[in-house]
Amino acid sequence: MIEEEVRCLVARDLEIEPGMVLPPGTYAGTRQELHFQGRLVDTRYSLDLSADQLRSMGAWDLHPDLVSASWDVTKFVRSGDILVRMPLFWLQFPNGCAIVPASDAMAARRKAALAGLYPGGLCSATPLDDVSEAVVTKDIMGRVLRGKECREILRRLEAAHVEKRPPAPSVRRRAARKRKAG
Repeated sequence: MIEEEVRCLVARDLEIEPGMVLPPGTYAGTRQELHFQGRLVDTRYSLDLSADQLRSMGAWDLHPDLVSASWDVTKFVRSGDILVRMPLFWLQFPNGCAIVPASDAMAARRKAALAGLYPGGLCSATPLDDVSEAVVTKDIMGRVLRGKECREILRRLEAAHVEKRPPAPSVRRRAARKRKAG
């Protein structure tokens, strides 16, 4: 079993048990992957909630010594009521690169190895920031990018951080004249 930390996003009030309402917000959670003979067979999600959070949600029969509890929310993740967010990591191999969602660099390498993306050995794993994540598309995640494709995504990631220059004064004047004329 592989277990990793995730961020769970709840957009609206969500009744997770009769009488227990999870308010909107971002919560720390856990994603567990169960593998059998190298194949993913099940994924489970849980939220890590403090006793105070549980009480404020309407839980009434809590043990007085309870500090926190893990709450299974798999059905809400599968239905789309809870969104799971994981950071993306840029993995650089000797013969290519890949972008893999994972909670940390070790988990990214492990996922890449389990998926058969690379046979092991040296591999750098760099987390992508929010600006870089915005240019990553689903079609390039979780597979090895080679040569031209790898250079293209690297160019896009670098371009996301370059601030765009304002238009030249002559362009701004022409646009202003067209607005006045129209």
